[in-house]
Amino acid sequence: SFSLIPLLGIPYFFEMHGVKRNTLAHRFFLRNVSGIITIREKIKEETANTFSLPRERILISPNGVAPEFLEVKSREAARKRLNLPQNQSTALYIGKFYGWKGLDILPQALILVPSITLFLVGGTKKELVTLIKTELPKNIICMGERPHQEIPTWLAAADMTLLLGTKRSAYSYHETSPMKLFEYMAARRPLIASRTPANSETLTDAEGFFYEPDNAADLAEKMKAVEKGTYDMQRIENAFRKAEEHTWDRRAARIMTFIKTHI
Repeated sequence: SFSLIPLLGIPYFFEMHGVKRNTLAHRFFLRNVSGIITIREKIKEETANTFSLPRERILISPNGVAPEFLEVKSREAARKRLNLPQNQSTALYIGKFYGWKGLDILPQALILVPSITLFLVGGTKKELVTLIKTELPKNIICMGERPHQEIPTWLAAADMTLLLGTKRSAYSYHETSPMKLFEYMAARRPLIASRTPANSETLTDAEGFFYEPDNAADLAEKMKAVEKGTYDMQRIENAFRKAEEHTWDRRAARIMTFIKTHI
């Protein structure tokens, strides 16, 4: 059991992607931990408060992106490879279909933007309809799960990417640190995101285009604005530069520096 590690008498570190309950086992394990690596400010603060830990022993290091996502790719070539129409306005959502993600906003929003086709990579139409209990408009197309090496091509083919988030789930609203955020930022495509505390900790107005959480009409308006070209293109470059700072290699280097200074 991990709770017995303190008995070994050696330095140990713990990577934490969610707040831990205040149990006897967790208190014993964390009391003498050399350091904690976590992905969110909220997790750091709640952990420090719950277990009375010095904040300097907790490193915030968000998830990262693989270097292949930073390679510049042609939209035309990507669409040809995926057999997608060249002149179609497309939005892209990547990710598994879970209830806490707030996917039910998508049919409401896409009905309002019939000129845009949304491709969802990560699940089937049956899975989505079962989850949100709503039929899909014709401009939502579920592609199922795709090989990870194909994802950069999907990103290159898109005109815009969507990052969801809902107030109805505390995890979605406050805690999640989606890996696809950095993949989106690396893609050099307009990024439309729900303005949740979880998303806003990494993404700012300088890099993304925010809509009000759970507001389908506002999401649709932001999609229309991107389609019309009324989008500050400097945000795309800003997002790409931030993605460059968050490769997995750079994340590993930051964590190693943290470990070396806390042994």
